[in-house]
Amino acid sequence: MLAAAPVAALVLDRAGLVETLRLRTADGDRALGRVNAARADVVLTEPRPVAHRDALGRETRSWLFLPPARPVRGLVVQVYPGSVDAGVWSGPMTLTYGVRPVILAGAGYAVLTPSMPIDGAATASADFWTRSVDLAVDAALAAHPDLPADRIAVMGHSFGGHAALAIAARSTRYRSYIASSAMSDLFGEWGEFIPATRHLPEDGMMMGAQQAWVEGGQGALGAPPWADPAAYVERSPWLAADRITAPVLLITADRDFVPMSQSERMFSALHRGGGTARLVTYRGEHHHLWSPANIRDLYAQVLGWLDQTLAAPAAPP
Repeated sequence: MLAAAPVAALVLDRAGLVETLRLRTADGDRALGRVNAARADVVLTEPRPVAHRDALGRETRSWLFLPPARPVRGLVVQVYPGSVDAGVWSGPMTLTYGVRPVILAGAGYAVLTPSMPIDGAATASADFWTRSVDLAVDAALAAHPDLPADRIAVMGHSFGGHAALAIAARSTRYRSYIASSAMSDLFGEWGEFIPATRHLPEDGMMMGAQQAWVEGGQGALGAPPWADPAAYVERSPWLAADRITAPVLLITADRDFVPMSQSERMFSALHRGGGTARLVTYRGEHHHLWSPANIRDLYAQVLGWLDQTLAAPAAPP
């Protein structure tokens, strides 16, 4: 139901990829328009629940998107602390919000969105995120033994990208990482200007996207850098880049409120350490991509990276 009045209602009917806009009145139902009618035969994968216990021993649920064909080319763990993607329809605009699991599944990859609750001090640490992902992966592999345990990638956008980099610095279990719009250095994230502040200083400093996020938002560090520098060090994957051994794809944009320098610093550190890294920058884009050409390119970059880094079973130790 999109809109309603005493005499009529505007309704959007969905059947797979086909969407029909209808006007319903007391005299009947009339179709006003339809999109994707030529794609009525496309079947989207439905996520399957994966029940397990979280890192605090509580019952929880992750979600697994399985590709329609076998064998599975790899398993992608799409992380975002405090949220899971259960496949709920959320509108065309959400297609711009990072990479959608159903598209990766259509390309032959299984996608797991792990339960990573944020409901207390113990759940706001990178170690908790790492244990949460491990437990969800263990449960998915136990429930679906045909999944490739040796070809797993971790990816995330924004806060999820920050978590992905934090996991990369703490685990050697996963073969590959993708981090888009990711915070890597919370010292820099706290103080660097966002593009709007640089270009429109007359509108004010707009530090809420930086200082407030790091101290009281998802960053949850509770203090400025000089008051608790150890907390900033512990939560800055850039300062642990020497512990990252897996290849990392970094994606950023020049108008993003997460500064480009966050990805650039991580790329520089990985390159300096001799690691495998790729940096993709979209010009004229924000935190989420809007250009259809750039969205298509984003999927091409991600799928190409997965094909390259998960192409074959891992070599024996």
